[in-house]
Amino acid sequence: MTRPRILVGCPTCDLKEDSLEHYLKGIDALTYPSIDVVIEDNSKTPAYSQRLMEYGIEWEKRHPGQTFRVIYSGYTSPYARERVVNGRNKIREIVLKENYDYFFSLEQDVVPPPAIIENLLNAKKNIVSGVYYTKKFTQTEKKYVFMAGIAAGPIQETKEGRGFSVNPVGIDFLFPTRIAEVMYAGLGCMLIARETIEKTPFRYESKHPAWDDVFFCLDSRMKGYLTYLHTGMLATHHFNDAMQKTQQ
Repeated sequence: MTRPRILVGCPTCDLKEDSLEHYLKGIDALTYPSIDVVIEDNSKTPAYSQRLMEYGIEWEKRHPGQTFRVIYSGYTSPYARERVVNGRNKIREIVLKENYDYFFSLEQDVVPPPAIIENLLNAKKNIVSGVYYTKKFTQTEKKYVFMAGIAAGPIQETKEGRGFSVNPVGIDFLFPTRIAEVMYAGLGCMLIARETIEKTPFRYESKHPAWDDVFFCLDSRMKGYLTYLHTGMLATHHFNDAMQKTQQ
């Protein structure tokens, strides 16, 4: 039986350099044998890409027959969400043009368990994510929330489309270990089937504070693809507070 081909990667930039060593070790530790890696770099200069390329050469030596490519886009919009969406859609194009079966969206500050791909594949879902948390900044506090949410009320039809509110899942949601439906999950460690990638490009709305993770999950839901969380796949998130405060 042929293993599904999986493209692993994310958009990034040199502001994430503090987590690079952790990330590269995490990719090296992945146990699924049929992956290629692609990193889109939207730094202001190509210096960071050159460093990534050097690592990619060594990675390919350790993984014969697999590729590690780096795309320097030079896409230097002042808006982080715009840069990320542009990079993610470049990776989407590769998934479609090169006939990958899945995209494993693994962001550069997230380190998953080594066998996460096998576990997410076994869930047999078009969109399934591991679990990680992030910091949520407000004017008065900084708190930790899981990057997954469930509906806080019924879905309502409005002139603009379907509207609903969501709440981040709590620690109790993770037990017992299972594959649980959620309204959204972060793209930090999410496995997405090609079928869904074909129908759902990545996007964001400038007037809405949500990132492309939320819009991707909601857009996919409108097309019939639900999002699931593997509550037993816990990943580490290496925060960069200075960057998070500036991302809009």
